Amino acid sequence: MGCDGCGEASSPRVEPEATATPQPSAPVEPETEAEAHPGAPPEIRARPALTESERAKVAESRRALQAGRELSHAQRWSDAVARFTTSIGASESASARCELGWAHYQLGQFEEARVQLERGVHLLRNAVHRARGRQTNRPSTLGACLYNLGRVAEESDVPAAAAYYRESIAVRPNTTVSARLEALDAPESEVTAGCEPEVCDGPYPSLEAALDDQTIPADPDDPDSGETTFSAETPVTLGALELAQVDSDAGHQYLAIGTGARWFVCPIEEPSDFSDTAVRAPTVHQWIPGGLPEVTVDVEYSEMGHEEGISIGQGRIYRVFVGWSEDRPVVLGGIQVADYSYDGMWTHCEGCERFENGDCCELEDMSEEVRWTLHATGEGRVRAESSNPQYDTATYDLHRLRCDPERDLRRPEGR
Repeated sequence: MGCDGCGEASSPRVEPEATATPQPSAPVEPETEAEAHPGAPPEIRARPALTESERAKVAESRRALQAGRELSHAQRWSDAVARFTTSIGASESASARCELGWAHYQLGQFEEARVQLERGVHLLRNAVHRARGRQTNRPSTLGACLYNLGRVAEESDVPAAAAYYRESIAVRPNTTVSARLEALDAPESEVTAGCEPEVCDGPYPSLEAALDDQTIPADPDDPDSGETTFSAETPVTLGALELAQVDSDAGHQYLAIGTGARWFVCPIEEPSDFSDTAVRAPTVHQWIPGGLPEVTVDVEYSEMGHEEGISIGQGRIYRVFVGWSEDRPVVLGGIQVADYSYDGMWTHCEGCERFENGDCCELEDMSEEVRWTLHATGEGRVRAESSNPQYDTATYDLHRLRCDPERDLRRPEGR
């Protein structure tokens, strides 16, 4: 890593809960033993295969990465930028992103350096998560990349630089980074988050009126901006509710809920920096006693790719709960119900010059899938249980989901 003194079980298949299909409006019947469990975990997408063409691109990427490193050592930064860019063009690589960002920094190109380093840090954070405590060089690489990003941030945002240095030290203690942080003399910032459920927009007299009101006009001061419009799938009826998934031109996901002649539009995404988002069909169930049943929507965030000839990927699925306050829907928040990662590590590679195709190395699989089943425990509380004893069982108050920063269940016990 080029930086200034940094140093160096799959779960059994579980049938998903029944999804929304058109049917006459009727009261929601209580769950029976024959019905699918309303808190059953979702299905998880399969691991993609790495094609021979992709393997060839990975090999090309690694050759360009090595050439770029040699140019960096010679301080030929412009030539290094060209080789690292070639490497990324052939195959996405966290290491190449971090090296490219550092080369841009050396050239005084701070904005491009920030963009590349932020992308590299994002990929490496996911890689460290996928390793789940196994001995790899990824924490060291992440620590170095965070240090580089901190150096860039020092040019315009000292508190952000300090935060990057603290994270770097947490994943890879280093005296150079510690000295840099101490020299900034920047105290840790306190972040407070809102706690209240988010009230959905509305009421509107029709679904069409709701979509029209959500439209965002073009910015008159920005000639490149355009109108952002919203479109809805055909509504389906579940009990007393009509439900329609809504998409926007900007890629954000919403849920339209109709109760008689009143329609509301609710945002259903959890914060995520993954590149792909998929929303599954909504369901209804009486999670909180009394009143209308709650609506749940599973939202999957994922990212797939390959690194060093290994097909990799990561994803999380959150079950977003929409409840009721004074006969209008409110977004209560989401609980993680699935976490999966596909990764591997080449081993026994002594004497191998090229191992991307597995010709002389062994591939150690580092994949894992974890899913949680949700159980209503009364008074609006939900217990999340995993069949994997390594992971937490936790209980949540649906009324206060947004107050709980620990809704991400992928941490092992003993945290």
